[in-house]
Amino acid sequence: IARFQVNGENAQPKYLIPVDQGQPAPVVELAWDVLGGSGTVAELSPSPGTVPLEGSVAIPLGQQPGNTVLSLTVSNSAGETVTRSVTFEVFDPTPTDPVEAAAAAIAAATAQATAPSIAPENGEGTVPGTGGIGTPSPSVPGRLSPTEVPPQFD
Repeated sequence: IARFQVNGENAQPKYLIPVDQGQPAPVVELAWDVLGGSGTVAELSPSPGTVPLEGSVAIPLGQQPGNTVLSLTVSNSAGETVTRSVTFEVFDPTPTDPVEAAAAAIAAATAQATAPSIAPENGEGTVPGTGGIGTPSPSVPGRLSPTEVPPQFD
């Protein structure tokens, strides 16, 4: 795989894409260039499937929060396979989930109140340092954990 790009730039392992509710679904442009002979086959999954050795495609992502993984798999006539993947995580930067709104309200109220905390004594349901119930916090900000990095071949 000589070239694997997202929106004209070399593809990163993961992209975080904020989408406000009511906005159109984001579209990413995926481009690739594969070096190989007549027995070389390129497949883009989950769709459209078999693709030319060089090309590009516009892929609309969903409006709903979630992950989309796109993989380009190249096989040659000797059975050797190389795969490049990229993950797009769509999220709502202003969630309107009642549970999250209630958690934020409780966190704000307990920060101002002098009454004892209503958090469970064993600490379940909270993540230290976040101020919200069940709000995830990366162990090393700005860096992907090994489970989030897609496989890559040198």
